[in-house]
Amino acid sequence: MSDGYVFCDKLFNALEPQQLYAPNTFFACYNERGLYHSAQFVLRLSPVVHGLVDSITSKTEGQEITYEEISAYATFIHENVHWWQHVGSTVGLILSLGYPAQTHESIKSLLHLAKSREVSKSIRSWSERGFTPGNGLDDDIKHANIVINNAKDFEFFRALVIQPENIREILGDPYFLSVDHSFSMAYQLVVGLLKATFDPEGNYLPGIDSWNEGFTELANEKSGEVNREKTVALYQITGLDILEGQARLIQLQFLCLSHASSPTFGEAAQDGYLKGVYGKAFEYFLSKVGCECPVSVEDPLIAIFLLICDISLNSGVGLPFEIVDFDRFIYDADPKYRFVMLCGAAAFELESLSEIIMGYTREEYIEAARVLTSLCDYNHPLEISEQIADWALTQENIVQLLSEREEFKFARENMLVRVVFSSFVAFNVDKFKEPQFFCWAGYHLAKSSDREKDKQLWLKNLSLFTDKEDDNGIFVRDFPGKSPEIIHETYSQFYASCITYDMTRQWTFSDRPFNYDYSWLTEQHAPADMKKEVKRIFKELYGIGPDDIKCNYVGKDSSSSSL
Repeated sequence: MSDGYVFCDKLFNALEPQQLYAPNTFFACYNERGLYHSAQFVLRLSPVVHGLVDSITSKTEGQEITYEEISAYATFIHENVHWWQHVGSTVGLILSLGYPAQTHESIKSLLHLAKSREVSKSIRSWSERGFTPGNGLDDDIKHANIVINNAKDFEFFRALVIQPENIREILGDPYFLSVDHSFSMAYQLVVGLLKATFDPEGNYLPGIDSWNEGFTELANEKSGEVNREKTVALYQITGLDILEGQARLIQLQFLCLSHASSPTFGEAAQDGYLKGVYGKAFEYFLSKVGCECPVSVEDPLIAIFLLICDISLNSGVGLPFEIVDFDRFIYDADPKYRFVMLCGAAAFELESLSEIIMGYTREEYIEAARVLTSLCDYNHPLEISEQIADWALTQENIVQLLSEREEFKFARENMLVRVVFSSFVAFNVDKFKEPQFFCWAGYHLAKSSDREKDKQLWLKNLSLFTDKEDDNGIFVRDFPGKSPEIIHETYSQFYASCITYDMTRQWTFSDRPFNYDYSWLTEQHAPADMKKEVKRIFKELYGIGPDDIKCNYVGKDSSSSSL
């Protein structure tokens, strides 16, 4: 790698490979100049890119900016788009809150298992050892199965959405029931968590109680269909292709328009910027509309593609709106299927779409999105943002949440959920006002007609957490005027939750000893001190320490729990 920066994904490295069906890391390029980690909620840049980004942001008006600095900032934009995808889009929010949701949904069962002290590590292996009814462990096994099923259902959903390349493993997994079940459970887990936290009286979030009846009826209808439960539709593109394609083309909008030495879009494509996962979705789009790769980054094809990505990642069905057609839900909620349908719609209306998008304005965004969504019978993306923006004005709990966000001082209960959902709401409030900026951010950051407004939108919606040029740990981004003590408290509680979710997943799935390597979080504490703190966090929640849980693993790395 050219800049000598390597980030090792350590958050779930204690889990066996076959249990992880989709990645948590999203890279700006194959040599990892930057990445966004969806389970750690952190944007990371290589030391070289950090230095160049710091250099460009410290310059005053009129100072010369080098192409190297522009290129580095384009990488930064790419990774921040991944932050937007994961906290700003509806499918991204489901993915981001999946790990917290499965733990919260299973907490009574986890506490039962901790209290029984019969269950060893992993919970999955313990439950699969063939215990027979009447041996006194029936209740423990029931609770173990609740924990495993909740975790597995979400893991299947992530894989089916992001990267269903391990589909044979998924279909062969005894815990996999159907695509319908995986999608419905993922949404029920996350929306259920949101309702418990923000809408316990059921005033505005979708009514998941009625979903159970709808999905049960659907399952009964499909039970007689041959192999329907174990059927998975495969598409030519994956969710990962869409995520990386959107981030890459926004990156190239900025890169190609910001410097005299910038390449054209065609030259960037020849240089490999669209290689592999970064260009696969765009190539599919071009094949569907029957066009060659454009030479200019201002070609309407690029703007249309980015709009399709935006709509693909924002279903609206299940969040913020109700599910009406349960049979159609897996298609409405799947960004891959939506992307394929929208590409077909674009092919049908390519001429009119190309004439609509000329100045990258809000009005053009609204009209072009109307053309695409009306052909596919999808919610207009601004309907989604408008609904969420309305909550910010009319729902007391959301008004309070945004007030907490303003000070970065959040209520302790479900703090991680509060931080992430506040980002989702705030993002959509801004998106409702300026959707064109978030859809075509690279263009507006390079050629803004209102530079100060777009600058403030950009700065307001940067990722909350990042690393530093000289420190691989995680830090809260600078918030001028906010109390350092409050920021530190929020940071500490937020990542204590991340550790809890990771340790819970290790207990659920990993047969190996607990792994206490959280060097991805901080380089400021000695490993032994960090290990002690992790054990304290675990015991505070479950009433027992990790050392109280028997691990049956026997192997050469059986001492891996020690740092």
